[in-house]
Parts: sequence; C-alpha cells; structure tokens
Amino acid sequence: MKKKILITGINGFLGSHLAKRLKSNFDIIGLEYSLDNLFRIQSEKFKIYDSSNSSLERVFIENDIYAILHVATIYRRNLEPMADLVKTNILLPINLLDLSNKHGVSLFLNTDSFFNNSSYSYSYLSDYTLSKKHSIDWIRLMSNSSSCKIVNMKIFHMFGNNDSPSKVIPFLIENIKKNETFLDMTEGMQTRDFIY
Repeated sequence: MKKKILITGINGFLGSHLAKRLKSNFDIIGLEYSLDNLFRIQSEKFKIYDSSNSSLERVFIENDIYAILHVATIYRRNLEPMADLVKTNILLPINLLDLSNKHGVSLFLNTDSFFNNSSYSYSYLSDYTLSKKHSIDWIRLMSNSSSCKIVNMKIFHMFGNNDSPSKVIPFLIENIKKNETFLDMTEGMQTRDFIY
C-alpha cells in the first residue's frame, strides 16, 4: 500500500506539478480553498478536501498521512483580503503542524519564498513577505517540540506548463509572440534564479 501525502494548494502551479509527479509512488490527497475550479488537476482522481468547508482534523482522521507538502500560499496579487493571506500563509501551516504532531505525520515540508530575505525589498510584496517570515518564525518555534521532521524549502521563481499568465516568464513570452515593441518593466538590475 502506498503512503499518503497531503499537498496543500494542490491546484496551484507547484502543487499540481508535485501531485502529478509523485502519484506513481504515493497516494495523493489534496487541500484547496475552493473546489469550484480545479483546472490544473481536472483529469486526475485525487481525493481533495475544501479547506474553507472541511475541518482540518477530518483530513487527518480519515487518512493515515505520511507527509505534508505545504505549498499553498496567497501573494495578494489580486488584492485578496488580508485575513485570507494570514489564514493561508500563517495559520494554515501552524494548524497543519499541530495536527501533524497529534496524528503521527512523519514529515512536514514547508515551501518558503526567496522574497523572505532581508536583502530584498519589494514594496509590492511586503504583506506576502511579512506573512512568510512570520510563518517561518512559528514553524521554527514549533520545531523545538515537534515529533515530525520539518523541512523548509526556499523556492525561487518557477515557470512552466500551466503557469499563471500574470507571472514574468509567461508575460514575456506572450508579449514576444505579439511582437510588442515596448514593455513597461524595471531596469532589470535584479538577480533571479528561474526554475523550470
């Protein structure tokens, strides 16, 4: 029998790619804030829980979870309510880690952001960056008494199939295809590590 992995944000760009990649070796279950549009995984048969309508503990009671891959996040690019950012980026990982300890989960993998670095200053992502910093602070504090192994992965810019058209690589590709002669962008002095 395959071990079960819970992937938060399973319909997101990273979550959907991880789920499809890991499904041959693990039984994948997912957690999403809404089940209305699961376009990235619509052809898959993953068991998915609605985080807005399901008790988080129910997910653990109904499944013997081996590991959690916490990749759900809110950036507030679309000016979602601040409470949603706090709920997803801070409270969700805290609650998941509490339940992981209670229900004997072996591994909790958290995805962090390269923006969560004091040497970067992005005013348009300050609330997102602050939420990721607070999340890591809580996870570090909780790791002192955690029975499951905790791994924090700091991820850089990702791109690939089914990426959001608002992100920089799809944006550039689309504008190049349109033969745009000018793009209103920064001076290009930033250093980026893009991951396909």
